[in-house]
Amino acid sequence: MTRSPRSGVIHVVTPDRPGGADHRDHRCDDQGIAAVEFALLAPMLMTLLVGIVIAGTAALGQLKVQSAARDGARAASVEPGIGCAVALDRLAGTEQSTGTASCSTVSVCPGTVSTIVITSTQTVSIPIIGSRTITLDADATFECQS
Repeated sequence: MTRSPRSGVIHVVTPDRPGGADHRDHRCDDQGIAAVEFALLAPMLMTLLVGIVIAGTAALGQLKVQSAARDGARAASVEPGIGCAVALDRLAGTEQSTGTASCSTVSVCPGTVSTIVITSTQTVSIPIIGSRTITLDADATFECQS
């Protein structure tokens, strides 16, 4: 221990650690630990990111199929018999393909409502795992216009 002559503060001096290294040399070890932590977390974060993109793509496909069913039911409520043609044309005109689609008319006008049901299959490419096919279903109902 040493005492500062002016302030009277006592300074504690500790000897170096065994091997001659003191506490200031351990900062380099922290950088290595950060690299190891990044190497362990990076694959999990990339998997999460890819999963979010794939789920977003599937949700977008579902929205397109639902929109096409709604447009088809609306068209069939005004002019009977054209609902499925309009719905399938809407799906064919989308920027991103929703795969193969089939349409059926559940109820038609004249009556109370016009109902269209669309089933579409979409192929989703998942890195490392490969391609998977998902099924997207949508239905829509509109009141008949007289």
